[in-house]
Amino acid sequence: MNRKMVASSNVRSIGFEDGVLEVEFIGGTVYQYVGPRVPAHYDGLMKAAAAGESLGKYMSVHVRRDPETLCTLLPATPAEEPQQ
Repeated sequence: MNRKMVASSNVRSIGFEDGVLEVEFIGGTVYQYVGPRVPAHYDGLMKAAAAGESLGKYMSVHVRRDPETLCTLLPATPAEEPQQ
């Protein structure tokens, strides 16, 4: 999945494709999120990133607490450079 780099102290890049939200954190871990509100979560994250707001807080308040959004930790792979 192509992810876009974001300016954040916690999140490195964010991508959305085929109903799947993918978030790479600064430490290199990558999570995929699926669920009916995932498109709205992606839009919210990108708007928060553009506004310079905390993406970690957005993830905690909106994505992680959403009972209908399922999270999967992806296995570690060689680092890929996200798109600018």
